[in-house]
Amino acid sequence: MSNEVLKTIPLNVFSVSSVANALYYTSPLKEILANDPLFSYLSQDLAFNHIFRSNRMADMHSFDIVSKINMQEMTNAVQQATKEIETRYDFKGSKSSIELGKEEITVLSDDDFKLKSVIDILQNKMIKRGIPIKALKYGKEEEATGGTVRMKIKLQQGIEQENAKKITATIKDTKMKVQASIQGDQVRVTAKSIDDLQAIMKLLKEKEFDFAMQFDNYR
Repeated sequence: MSNEVLKTIPLNVFSVSSVANALYYTSPLKEILANDPLFSYLSQDLAFNHIFRSNRMADMHSFDIVSKINMQEMTNAVQQATKEIETRYDFKGSKSSIELGKEEITVLSDDDFKLKSVIDILQNKMIKRGIPIKALKYGKEEEATGGTVRMKIKLQQGIEQENAKKITATIKDTKMKVQASIQGDQVRVTAKSIDDLQAIMKLLKEKEFDFAMQFDNYR
């Protein structure tokens, strides 16, 4: 493609930045047109647009509200709780156990009193390992074999849609210049002011939600 042909490109049809992008990303043309005035003009326009977009993005800050359980730490908590149950005198001869699955925990014990004790032991181990006990969603107590009782406890991984709506509504009610959007099983919060984002974090920490959340990907 010659310089004369390039100069006939109707800029009213193709935007300057579009032509600049086409030229910039086509390496053979870059070599041919390195000293061409038109290419120089288009390249400057491309650079300006790139800087403008970068600066505009740099002015925005964000973080994600997530709900995650570190499964390795969860495994450690279950193992420690199991060890305590096996060594405690009040559980001697008990059929109590804790089984960890990918999405839930099954707790088994001799009666409802001991079942609650097992759950309490598990919760204490979780707290010590930095796992929020609000991440546990308790099922109904039910009868099991051999006169035992059990409970299935769901592990909360990700923020459910209804909970995400509660978060976004809470943020909207502040009337601050902050945007919150639901993205799958998490919520992204965006603002120009870092102080506003920190204020939202503080607000959400103080809010008594009945589910676990963490702040991630702060940028």
